[in-house]
Amino acid sequence: MQVEITERQRAETALRQEQKYRSIFENASEGIFQTTSDGHYLNANPALAESFGYVSPEELIEKLTDIKRQLYVDPNRRTEFVRLMQKDKLVSEFESQVYRQDGRVIWISENAQAVYSTNETLLYYEGFVEDITERKQAAADIRNVLEKEKELNELKSHFVTMTSHEFRTPLSTILSSAEI
Repeated sequence: MQVEITERQRAETALRQEQKYRSIFENASEGIFQTTSDGHYLNANPALAESFGYVSPEELIEKLTDIKRQLYVDPNRRTEFVRLMQKDKLVSEFESQVYRQDGRVIWISENAQAVYSTNETLLYYEGFVEDITERKQAAADIRNVLEKEKELNELKSHFVTMTSHEFRTPLSTILSSAEI
């Protein structure tokens, strides 16, 4: 009888622990994922589905069956992601452009790691995805403003040089005449 109570308490504790982690997974503001090395989603949280324009994680898993070709704007980014995972077993701040379900392109930053079994067989990749589209747009806007500022400074410098030359020639003539 005592053994049954102990086992039941362990099961209840494990269930509470799982519910706690499930809550974190479901309510995280960043996208969380698990994928196979060949590009299939195993798990995704609601934030990832929303970022990619899907109604639910289940829809994302069902419809995104080839990450390399369906998600990445440049399919070579997935190849590079896998290469880095094989080499370093993780990626950090891996930035790429991806397609949302509606065809719109967004920027993402991925942080992920490779998960292996006890006999060192690759099981899956897991990690976080952050939509960085606004940050990329702000950086592009700043670059544009700086480029325009640079052009303005070059025009101003050219104007000052040209104006100086235009005034110098008649003033030199006047100075020569006055000396004579």
